[in-house]
Amino acid sequence: MQKPHDLLFHRVFQNLENARSHLATVLPERVVAALDLTGLASAPSRLVDAVLQGRENDLLFTVPLREGGSEAIIFILLEHQTRVDGRMAWRVLQYMVRAWDFWQRNTESKAAPFPPIIPLVLYHGERRWTAPLDFTELLAIPDELRDEPLLNQPSLRYAVQDLSQLSEDELRGRAMVQMALLMMRRAHTGDLFSQLHRWAHLLIQIAASSGDDGLKTVLTYMMEVEAEPRSPEVWRQTIDIALEQHPLAQEQIMGLANWLRQQGRDEGREQGREEGRREGVQQGQQTMLIHLLTRRFGAPSDEESAQIAAATPEQIQAWVERIFTATSVTDLLKSTPDSNPST
Repeated sequence: MQKPHDLLFHRVFQNLENARSHLATVLPERVVAALDLTGLASAPSRLVDAVLQGRENDLLFTVPLREGGSEAIIFILLEHQTRVDGRMAWRVLQYMVRAWDFWQRNTESKAAPFPPIIPLVLYHGERRWTAPLDFTELLAIPDELRDEPLLNQPSLRYAVQDLSQLSEDELRGRAMVQMALLMMRRAHTGDLFSQLHRWAHLLIQIAASSGDDGLKTVLTYMMEVEAEPRSPEVWRQTIDIALEQHPLAQEQIMGLANWLRQQGRDEGREQGREEGRREGVQQGQQTMLIHLLTRRFGAPSDEESAQIAAATPEQIQAWVERIFTATSVTDLLKSTPDSNPST
């Protein structure tokens, strides 16, 4: 089962418009200028399987260069991390080698130059990213040979977007991308609920561009990572207040409110089913205890039956455990869950 971070990451960046917006803001300007981001596409499934080998948390794209012909393809690896991975450069190197191997086995011209690869890591942990950015930094090279090109290979760097070092004002892109980055940046605090009023303008933009689906994605993530559980009804009321000054979004807000009401009904039904299961187990315990009491001491009195019916599951379990050491029903029902059965 995917974690909330993974689900949000995929739902946001599998949308190519969101991915284009994000890459245009985080890649160096010279690189962006050289890319035809309008041609950005999700990598073919065969390539994804070959490079990522079953990993579900990363995304792989292809995009043509503006110059250089149709054979010049850039693989963009967009991976998200919640913790600093000291071996990330090694993982990136493996991804890149697999990508080039796949390309070489499937290209028609064996003399064609290898396509460049841009590895990009989106990090949204609490602490600053401190892992080496170049694979050569992981090599055990003596200091006196650090400048020797023969040993400093392969030199393969990756880029990191470290959300822990960015302010909210520095996060750019489409509303859905900004919202996702803001939430991922703050998720470790366990408090997204208090930010709803500050992010209302983004919710309005998401409602306009992505409709109910976008808003549901945002709210589902918030509700799952929030440290303090709140009912869907509380979320609905807070969103109504945060967005009440934005009449243009009323249709989407109404749809979201209906969805949250349904979430509340589903939650209530599940709680009811759980309470029913607990009551059923407790009634079964009571029935078993009365059966054992009747076999050993005779049928309990109405007062004793009422005492059993009002007992907690822990009390009933304690009585069951004492049934063969007690001298009478009165003796048994005087005991507590902490009583020593041998007394």
